[in-house]
Amino acid sequence: MSKRGKSVTLKTCVEEILADVPMAIDELKEEMTSWRDALEDKFSGTEKYERVSEAADTLDNDLETLCGTLRDALEKAAEGEEAVEACPEHAAGTPCPACRWNGVLPTVLFERFDPPQSRRIAGSRQLYVGQIVKGSGKSSWFTDVARFEAALAARTAPPPRREAVVGVEPIAAFVDVLTREMTHVELQPYKGKSLSRQDRLGTATGLLHMAVDEARSALAAHKEPPQTTSAEVVDRVDEIESAVDEVEMALDELDGVEFPGMYG
Repeated sequence: MSKRGKSVTLKTCVEEILADVPMAIDELKEEMTSWRDALEDKFSGTEKYERVSEAADTLDNDLETLCGTLRDALEKAAEGEEAVEACPEHAAGTPCPACRWNGVLPTVLFERFDPPQSRRIAGSRQLYVGQIVKGSGKSSWFTDVARFEAALAARTAPPPRREAVVGVEPIAAFVDVLTREMTHVELQPYKGKSLSRQDRLGTATGLLHMAVDEARSALAAHKEPPQTTSAEVVDRVDEIESAVDEVEMALDELDGVEFPGMYG
């Protein structure tokens, strides 16, 4: 049993790792940033300050976004996507069979002023060409005819057409990557004690390496004959590979972080 703590076997999954590790790294980043700020006034030229500052900068690597991108890419591959039919041109009075729009245009209350009318609005008197009632007794007032007509047309136009989406079946190799149960050994502090920053970083990066390995294994297991591989499947696999590469680059930087001792 280590003097630094006790080893405990725990269960986790890629989805939990991608959510939890960025928070652990962010906590370390905040600690090092606060330490750097405390040293800055009197010790900004010292080796200690430089080492603390370097650690803080390396930990500030937007890992939350990178892990989120990988999680989203794995989720898209696991869930697939239903095909969506494109809408025909929308026209008033004609229901759309694709998006189920009922063909009824929105009702808009408005007034045109021809000739323009002088009104005091928000403490200023101007000539207005129209108003559009927005609801709750509030209105948008217009002094320019073109802007008024454009705003009125936008509010009374049919909803935009929905573009077609090609259906994508779940990709078998990625179906359970996010949720598959894994075990890992984690160092936990004894009662009343705490782990060093280096140990906490090691736990976080070790977990993230496990998640990356799972994603890499799924990529290796994805073997679909080229003649049946759709462009959509290729795009999703490419998204995962790109996201894994980005997380690995961040991991390489984190693996090199060294925390200076409090009195070193």
